[in-house]
Amino acid sequence: MDGATFYQAVETAPELELSWQTEVGSIYQVETATGLNAFSDFGPPVSGNGKRAKLSDLRHAPARFYRVGRSKSP
Repeated sequence: MDGATFYQAVETAPELELSWQTEVGSIYQVETATGLNAFSDFGPPVSGNGKRAKLSDLRHAPARFYRVGRSKSP
């Protein structure tokens, strides 16, 4: 993963969501923590369009810590 950035999901009524700024032409993969320094893919890859991407309703997700990485080649 190139340039992974870490996020903690923020609880907003009534759901939990994660959002980040995307760049046009980039592909992003959200990963969720599965242990200390261990992450696994969470959801499908997201194509950047220059706007904020958002994953909502994470209340029932397996963890509250996530990272978003940008793939080197789309």
